[in-house]
Amino acid sequence: MTLGVRNVGYSACLKDWYEKYLKKVVNLTLDAKHQGDEIWAIGGGCLLPGFKKLLEKNGFKILDNPVEANVFGLLEMAKTISSKNPASTSIKL
Repeated sequence: MTLGVRNVGYSACLKDWYEKYLKKVVNLTLDAKHQGDEIWAIGGGCLLPGFKKLLEKNGFKILDNPVEANVFGLLEMAKTISSKNPASTSIKL
């Protein structure tokens, strides 16, 4: 795995983290890709030096603002739920 990052210690840590914790999830996601149009990667981890390139190489689309993407998605879900059941919610979104 080539990361294009000069710091060898960082590169080794990133590779170790990927191999131990993410590789299985990435492979499962890629196996399920046929069920959708795109695979989106969200969260600040997408922006780690070298990791974005690795994700894109494996077919992931990095959203324009991956750090806030989850929050905006959850807000839209909350608005939809609230509009379908306004009597049970006391917070206006």
